[in-house]
Amino acid sequence: MATTATHPGVRMVEGSYLVHGGLCVIQRGEQSFHATIKVIYDDLVKVEVVDFSKEPNAWLLEKFSKEDVKPVELYKGNNQAELVESLIKVHRLISDETIRAMREVDRAYFCQGEYVYQDVAVPVGCQSITTTPHMYATTLELAIKQLRNATKVLDVGSGTGNLTALIAHVAKQAHVIGLEYHDQLAKEAEENIKKLPELSGRITFIQGDGEKGYAEGGPYDLITVGFMCKEIPKALLEQLKVGGRLIIPHGDGDSRWKGLVRGLFTVVDKLSQETFKEQTVHHCSYVPSAHSEKYPAYLATRESDKL
Repeated sequence: MATTATHPGVRMVEGSYLVHGGLCVIQRGEQSFHATIKVIYDDLVKVEVVDFSKEPNAWLLEKFSKEDVKPVELYKGNNQAELVESLIKVHRLISDETIRAMREVDRAYFCQGEYVYQDVAVPVGCQSITTTPHMYATTLELAIKQLRNATKVLDVGSGTGNLTALIAHVAKQAHVIGLEYHDQLAKEAEENIKKLPELSGRITFIQGDGEKGYAEGGPYDLITVGFMCKEIPKALLEQLKVGGRLIIPHGDGDSRWKGLVRGLFTVVDKLSQETFKEQTVHHCSYVPSAHSEKYPAYLATRESDKL
């Protein structure tokens, strides 16, 4: 089955969605779940079902017939409420706090255009794109235990501020720092967050090198990263509190999405100053780090597509 998917942020190259590490939808009774394809047999597909009620290492492997493994549809909604309901339907959102945050922090505050309420990346300034809403939901669910008691959070690659605001909404006691490489986007984020005055007093946006983190504001209960790092930066691990969690995409593979880099969405828990526990969530595609040798090719793709 050959497919070519398009959306405003990036284009998919031609190919089947039935690939190792690909995202799909499966049914358990009348309920739908996102899942990651692990093994493809002649007539069956083994998948790992996304289940935020458990830690990623405990997610179940199940087999389904190929005809019961469906592609993830690019959801098209008319408003924030419909977008959120689409994520609840496939169990990307399960916690009361994350659902409330996603409903009350409108994506239209942070990006514009006809695709705002679709589960797709949307172009913003500086040849950048937003992260997809389902990955915002994933980050929040993976961080929910840390966010409930967090006092310091660092959102690296904060862009126009959407995830930063969502984090602040869930983490009621936290000061949240958004660290953004592009000064223009950091300034836009400062203006955007003024639309949410109940959160703006606990959020600071700073221009800086994301892979170096922001030691002055740490140590942090949670650090999130919104671009693909070739390797997990040591500086970010050092800036975590003991008991803190880093959520980061890392890798250097070729993506089916033009200009993006494929890798692993990963959580890293700091057990002591020298001990860390790493868990893989699933494959993902993100904008490469500005330090990556693939960053110029990403910029060239953005320019050629005139996005």
